[in-house]
Amino acid sequence: MHCFPRPPLAPLPVAVGSQFGTPQGATLCRQQRSAPQVPMFAYGSPQLPTSGGAGLFVRAQPWQMTPVQMQDVNGAIREEGEMRSLSPCEPGCSAVTDSVLELLARAAKKPCAASRTTAKKGQKERQYTIDDLKSMAAAVLSKFSADLGRTAAARSPSTPVHPAPCSPPPLPAPLCNPPPPTAAPARLTQTSYPLPPPRRPRLNFLSPFSAMALLALPLLGTCAAVLMQPSTSPAKAASSWSTTSPIDGPVFTKPLSAPDPVPEAGRKKALELMSSGSLFRYQPGVVSETAKAEAAMCDYTGFKYCVGFNSCGSALFIALKCLGVQPGEAVLANAFSFTAVPSAIHHAGATPKYVESTDAYVIDTDDLRSKITPETKYLMLTHMRGKLTNMQSVYEIAEEFQLQVVEDCAHALGVKWDGVQAGRSAKVACFSTQAAKVINAGEGGFLCTDDDEVAARAICYAGCYELLYEQHIVAPPAEVFERVKFETPNYSLRMSDLTASCIRPQIDDLEERISKYNKRYDRIVARVSKSPFIDVPALDPRVRPVCDSLQFNLVGMDTEQVAAFLANCNRRGMAVGLFGSKDNARNFRNWQYSPVQTDEQLPNTARLIANAIDVRLPAVFDDEDFDLMADVLIVAAEEAMAQ
Repeated sequence: MHCFPRPPLAPLPVAVGSQFGTPQGATLCRQQRSAPQVPMFAYGSPQLPTSGGAGLFVRAQPWQMTPVQMQDVNGAIREEGEMRSLSPCEPGCSAVTDSVLELLARAAKKPCAASRTTAKKGQKERQYTIDDLKSMAAAVLSKFSADLGRTAAARSPSTPVHPAPCSPPPLPAPLCNPPPPTAAPARLTQTSYPLPPPRRPRLNFLSPFSAMALLALPLLGTCAAVLMQPSTSPAKAASSWSTTSPIDGPVFTKPLSAPDPVPEAGRKKALELMSSGSLFRYQPGVVSETAKAEAAMCDYTGFKYCVGFNSCGSALFIALKCLGVQPGEAVLANAFSFTAVPSAIHHAGATPKYVESTDAYVIDTDDLRSKITPETKYLMLTHMRGKLTNMQSVYEIAEEFQLQVVEDCAHALGVKWDGVQAGRSAKVACFSTQAAKVINAGEGGFLCTDDDEVAARAICYAGCYELLYEQHIVAPPAEVFERVKFETPNYSLRMSDLTASCIRPQIDDLEERISKYNKRYDRIVARVSKSPFIDVPALDPRVRPVCDSLQFNLVGMDTEQVAAFLANCNRRGMAVGLFGSKDNARNFRNWQYSPVQTDEQLPNTARLIANAIDVRLPAVFDDEDFDLMADVLIVAAEEAMAQ
């Protein structure tokens, strides 16, 4: 065995080709090989079986070149580079190339997606499924074990593992040329690689078989890890579908997760701030972008005061602190909500007490009344996806039981009840500017109130100190701050000016965008409502909605049919959400940091989220896209019911 170092090959994926082990395959290898001065190595391996029965090729990246960025397409790993074939080596050692080991190691960590066939360079390539990799790994283990046994049997006890002086080998033939018939097959083929100086002899303390076994350990461990991987579940497969032939019927090709773009004015202001470095809201002698955004929010919503935060979740937490919520106290909250709401209650040291939701995704006022006890003081009311319950009934109950109400209006900026902005009747209302909301700043939130002391405390909690409150445009009188500032902790939850610069222009054109949202919503609802399997709850006529998303309930479907509907949508390009899915952050079963709720305790909400579908309606889409989206939903439902 020649002892000289080799450069490491880059981690490489694998493709399957039908020409392996044929003269055409060798010719292809020679044609696609890099220039002679590029060192390339072939570590011999016989053909590895796959589920398709084809041979194995390896995409090899020249070691001294910058690796091309690898992409993850439907969970399978691909990389652009050179193509070379694996040449069989001597019968005594069938080592798998480093690139194959890399593939198996990656597959052990992240299972590949469903198969997909594409044409590239005249070859048919097929991405491996995890089952393919299992078959490969099993074959490698079997072959390698057999080779080890033959190697150990073929060697005599006196045969040294290494030659006495470890000298460099002569330069062999080019990589893909087969060796002459009389020449012994080489373990390693090298092209244009500078030879290192000879090494000093080493003592060998390993028997031939144990040395080979030691070398095999990484391979065995990698293959075992692949074999231990579970097969791809139907749900996982549905989330990364692929097909080899056109799909009959409608297919959608745009991403539903596309956020609304930041207007040009916001981008320009953000660049100005980054150029100046003035990103902190409290700059001496400057009216900050955050202060201007707070004032703009007051103008739009009608609140007296507004405080910017780094997120709506932070604003909800501070709202509870401002109202005086004490550790261990109960706070009523929607059972159908986002995890940030019970998290804010948990952050404040209180305990969520969940109230059922109706089929229209709003809080059930009858259940709300039944959950109130003499000790109940607080209600955190969520308008999930901008849907409003009967607000008149809510505040009649709140007044009857002396509840202090915080309205979670994360999805409800622009939503109005009888012409009034949602949240205006609450002691505190909180709004979000996270990327999926009608104002997209990536992150951010606002706390709005008409109460002087709540506003002053919120400003101090957010991170105002000393006399910096004087830089706020909308703020209570100085004497209120002087009364509360030293007894209020500073949690450093401020909004940055960079965030605020993205927000202000979006407030200015919000009404125009709301009109566009609602027209498109009416368009898609009119179309999907024709399906007997889709029920879109009617909106309360007293509500002016902001319909930047669509929610509907699947009708007459069991669990398997709901799963089939999701898979059908996914296969047709629309990855819609199910509120009750295992990992959904709106599934109350996943809020295990709060008192665990069972389906028996919240039967209506459990039934609701098991069939409630969520679809984003991005503003960047064209009007015609909503017709196609509706058609996909209708066909997916019909296919699910037919299964």
